[in-house]
Amino acid sequence: MSTPIDQALTTFFEAWARELARSAEMFSGATVQVTLDPAGPASAVDDEAWYAAVLDRQATSRVWVGWSADAGPLLAGAGDDALAPVDDVVDQSLQAAVQVLARAAMPGLHHRREVTGAPPPDVAGTAHVRLAGTDGAMGWMRVCWDASLSQVCAMATPAIGDEAPSPPMIPAPAGGATGQAALPERFIGVDLPVAVVLGRARLRIRDVLKLTIGSLIELDTHPGELVDVCVHGTVVARGEVVSVHGNYGVRIQEVMDPHSRMALRERTKRTGIESPGRVPVS
Repeated sequence: MSTPIDQALTTFFEAWARELARSAEMFSGATVQVTLDPAGPASAVDDEAWYAAVLDRQATSRVWVGWSADAGPLLAGAGDDALAPVDDVVDQSLQAAVQVLARAAMPGLHHRREVTGAPPPDVAGTAHVRLAGTDGAMGWMRVCWDASLSQVCAMATPAIGDEAPSPPMIPAPAGGATGQAALPERFIGVDLPVAVVLGRARLRIRDVLKLTIGSLIELDTHPGELVDVCVHGTVVARGEVVSVHGNYGVRIQEVMDPHSRMALRERTKRTGIESPGRVPVS
């Protein structure tokens, strides 16, 4: 069932479509054109996997995004080249769109991921998203939302003398210098928590209960070895500990490529310990 989309929803979905194209390019390495189709073919998406998000602003709303197997390779790559699950690509694109909109058209907009299944049968709106690769590959996604989304996405009224924010464009970014320059610009002003991990250890509960002042914990890092540099809990680089003006610092020696990070992520799921170990880095 197609649903009329007002200007506020159009601005939101266009911003998300643009960020989805960028996220797909980052994860799959291919340029993907993303087009919002309010109608779409009736059988565009069958046997979907579903992602859900909660959007907060003047109200609370929910958005569901579904996709079928043909959309997966366009969004995240195929087989061994897939760098992330499709729902991670969708989540990253929604987070990026919310950050862009919160700075201008929709101040105060927040996003959080929700663990849930398919949308309920009484959603307020449904539309389709068409994915087109440069090699002719096609894929479809379905997006559903509840009745509160229009209120959440209500456009901010600029003050007199302020320039009204321009709605984001829907086409995928073109390759070349212009498209490459657009990626870092999205992160201007965004603070990222960076932590340096000197080492890790596994202790039995009884050993933890015995810890007192003066106790020693032996780490898995030897003196002189490189330490892990983590962003949002993910190891992105390694470096050596140095002294900088009386403070500790880290001189970067190795930077992990996306494939190494995914290999580390899979090993973390199995072992519960995130440590580069023998994972190759670039």
